Amino acid sequence: MSKKQIQKKSKPNNSSPVARKAVELKDYPNAWFYFCWAIYLCYCFAAFEPTGPVWGIHFIAYIPAGMRVLLLIIGGLLLVPNIQRSFYLGVANLFGSEKTKQKIRILPAAIVAGICFMLFHTFTMKTDIYGDNIRILKGYADNSKFDWNWIGDMFSPQLDVNKEALTVAIHRIVAHCFSISIESSYQIMSEFFGALFILAWLLFVQKITNMDDWSSRPLRIVLILLGLFAGAVQVFLGHVENYSFGILTYTLFLISLYFYIEGKLGTLGFVFLYLLAFKAHIIAILFFPAFLVALAYHYRNTLTKVQFLFTWRAILMVVILPAFVIGVLLYVFLFHSWNEPYAYTTGRGFEQAFLPIVTLPPPLDHYSLWLPYHIADFCNLLLLTSAPIVVILVNLMIFNHKEISWSQPRVIVFGLAALFPFLFFMALSPNLTPVRDWDVYTLLFPPLLFFTSMLLVQPGVRAYVTAWLAQTVVFGVIFTSVFVAVDASPNELQPRLLDAGAYIYHSYYATSKFIETRAFAINEDSKPALIHFSNIVHELSLVPTHGTDQELAAMMAFIARFHANAGNDSAALSWELLARKTDTSFQKYFIDLAAYYLQLNRLDDGTRTVEEFLKNKTERKDTDRSYDEELATVMSQLGARYSRTGNDSSTVFWAEAARKLQPLNLKYTYDIADYYTHTGRAHQALDLLQTIPPDSVSVKGLTTTAIVAAYAFGPDSGLPYLYKAKAIAPNDSSVDSLIMEMQAPGP
Repeated sequence: MSKKQIQKKSKPNNSSPVARKAVELKDYPNAWFYFCWAIYLCYCFAAFEPTGPVWGIHFIAYIPAGMRVLLLIIGGLLLVPNIQRSFYLGVANLFGSEKTKQKIRILPAAIVAGICFMLFHTFTMKTDIYGDNIRILKGYADNSKFDWNWIGDMFSPQLDVNKEALTVAIHRIVAHCFSISIESSYQIMSEFFGALFILAWLLFVQKITNMDDWSSRPLRIVLILLGLFAGAVQVFLGHVENYSFGILTYTLFLISLYFYIEGKLGTLGFVFLYLLAFKAHIIAILFFPAFLVALAYHYRNTLTKVQFLFTWRAILMVVILPAFVIGVLLYVFLFHSWNEPYAYTTGRGFEQAFLPIVTLPPPLDHYSLWLPYHIADFCNLLLLTSAPIVVILVNLMIFNHKEISWSQPRVIVFGLAALFPFLFFMALSPNLTPVRDWDVYTLLFPPLLFFTSMLLVQPGVRAYVTAWLAQTVVFGVIFTSVFVAVDASPNELQPRLLDAGAYIYHSYYATSKFIETRAFAINEDSKPALIHFSNIVHELSLVPTHGTDQELAAMMAFIARFHANAGNDSAALSWELLARKTDTSFQKYFIDLAAYYLQLNRLDDGTRTVEEFLKNKTERKDTDRSYDEELATVMSQLGARYSRTGNDSSTVFWAEAARKLQPLNLKYTYDIADYYTHTGRAHQALDLLQTIPPDSVSVKGLTTTAIVAAYAFGPDSGLPYLYKAKAIAPNDSSVDSLIMEMQAPGP
């Protein structure tokens, strides 16, 4: 069917005012449909093959198959031209009106914002894996007393340390004033800030679409949906992070930017809202070029020398190019990021702010600024946080660039407001992996939303509203709703994160083990999750790593510990053997492996493993004592196991080794003394117990010594120790019983 036939077939009924105007609608060329279908097919592919570089759009794969197919069919139909027109006409007739001049209606917007608040509260994300959730709850846990430093941090010159000072202060003050936990404060405030964002956006949309034009009402629907159904709204769903307030303040600043350009807001209010956004999150510094150009435009009649600035050619030469050069110089000489490893170098967070441009040594050789893995991840992040906005914006840039008035001051200023954050986030290093750090990229959502809106409201392009409405429903309403539903359901979220972590292992690599292990911890009782996790780790292990793969080894060790806790000692041993083989540099795997050998009573293997650990430690001249406690426990267990077999020499050797390794842990002294006593060596036991320092004497130590002394020299020798124990614990009935037993006359 040709395009003319489609248009003829879909010719609207003239029964309504909106329908009579529909003949003015325009269709995009066939290339536009190919473009949309290419993106949509990526979603379809991810719906059935969710592993690999589709982690930002694969969430639909984790809902029931019937629902998945139904949603994909609906989405596909909405990309068919004549169905798009019919859908648009239905919406237009539903919301259209002869009256195009309307006042701003606050009450309906407030009702929608209130409903959104309840939805945000209902569909809370079921994981703490995203962002800095764990660090925030640990670092800001104590809010029992008000600290004026919370306020003082906002004025600190250390911007890199206090980059979110205002946001943190608000959440800590709320936690203090209402006597709630910092977690509850973040959850409640994220939902509240989300509702305020919705309210502000709805009121703004009413303002910019209150035009004498037949397409204003359907266009208003498109803009509203763009704000409500981008993936970035996930940060409002009880998310413990510092970005919900950032999105709200950025939105307020961008609204003020619009009214400031229109001459409806004073400079004082404009500057205040910019400072508010800047103190909410330091990334607002990227709005500074747009802020300066807006000031210049506002005072253009006073400062006549800046009037030349308001063309893209002048903006390129005076603003964009100098800012870009400054950014490159900072990247190279201040941050030193161009050749800085983006992970595994502690204490260099400042240098790791941006991705390097050189290829790093393995295992970080798959990720840098220009490598395909990063480009794929950045596209995933854009679609994850702002899919409907990105799709429409790209459409406008490709297919409507000739119909857009690019010289409009609003377009120039909002273009700058979107350009610099886009460049910044493209170069940003996702320090916690892209999957976990996706929420920081939601700060790109407000400038993209406002820039796209400035383009959509132009009269020259509004005739294509049928396509935008369909795109917004497909890539926004449908897919974002699924994304929210999956993140709110542990059963669906767990396999999604496991698959995403497996991809990160191949691409970003660093801390992929955290994603896998924390994802599995969402529901450790799920047998399908254990099988899925084990299969992922097994598949990852098929590629030889030559004993240097710490991420994969950590996953294997985690599975081993899980099996050990569940009593599956054989499975625990098998996985720990793989962990030790996969990463031979991490010596703790030797200790854990020895412990699993002992659980299976394989004493020779356990002994050999401990001896190998000690040999490696000696050869490396390693002075690290962080594993001494665990090693002493294994040595003590070795001694106890050998005692059951009657191997006296091995029992004494390993028991003494544990005591010498941890001399302050008197348990090992008591254990070997007890062994000496029960094997007829009470004198040796007593000599050993008398080496305990006087300041470490306890009731347990005194009663043990008393019993050993009684074995060695008779009951009268044990009584002095019991009297000392009685003085320490006069109400201890067990001491009284021992005294009576030793005082009793013999048979």
